[in-house]
Amino acid sequence: MKLKTVDEIKDLRGKKVLLRLDLNIPLDSEIGDEYRLERSLKTLNYLKEKGAKVVIISHIGADGERSLSSVTEYLKIPIFDLKINGDLKRKIDEMLSGEVIMLENLRKDEGEKKNDDNFAKELSSLCEVFVNEAFSASHREHASIVGIPKFLPSYFGFLFQEEVKNLSEVFDPGHPFIFVLGGAKLETKLPLIEKFLGVADEIFIGGATANSILKNLGQEVGSSLAEKIDFDIKKIVNDPKIVLPEDFITKNISTILTKKIN
Repeated sequence: MKLKTVDEIKDLRGKKVLLRLDLNIPLDSEIGDEYRLERSLKTLNYLKEKGAKVVIISHIGADGERSLSSVTEYLKIPIFDLKINGDLKRKIDEMLSGEVIMLENLRKDEGEKKNDDNFAKELSSLCEVFVNEAFSASHREHASIVGIPKFLPSYFGFLFQEEVKNLSEVFDPGHPFIFVLGGAKLETKLPLIEKFLGVADEIFIGGATANSILKNLGQEVGSSLAEKIDFDIKKIVNDPKIVLPEDFITKNISTILTKKIN
């Protein structure tokens, strides 16, 4: 899959670039997952070195209540309210080449999750080009993912390109091939499970995804993160390729796969 990548953008010096990062990381008073943040820095540093004026946008949390201020403290850059107005546009115009700012949590505006064209157009009006480096959020039809490319020339970051390359190789793997799936939000994982049932030799399911399945099968999962689902999960779990945790500790919200990999 050939993507238009950030290194194909011409004449970056002084160009205003809207950079969508995935900064939905654990936050208390400090950064809880530096790995995801650090992996995004290659594209950000490239844009800075080329002299672009970079405006970072991202989300954190589901409801827009949380702030990205801890991230900006970590990156040592200023953060601005999510108010698309003349003052913000003047600030961006006055930025120096290589300067970086961030806007507050995109989900503070309901237009983000609604994929509102007006919100996407307002965001687009801030810059001249868009770079998507939020691979893990790009399955969502949100304004900052699918709306902005309607209004700006759009490219992908280095990490996004790497993720697509690695994922593409999985669709034609060598065998034996075991697919390990975790995370939360079972609903978003179902297409992957259905896809790889026809590709993988076995599918190991863990994490909150496994909790949700087990809970809906009547298994006690304690206070572990689990979702209520409204479809017949047995259609999936009865497949002999599916391997669920057989032994787990509910107190610590941890799961242990006990089936050995041959």
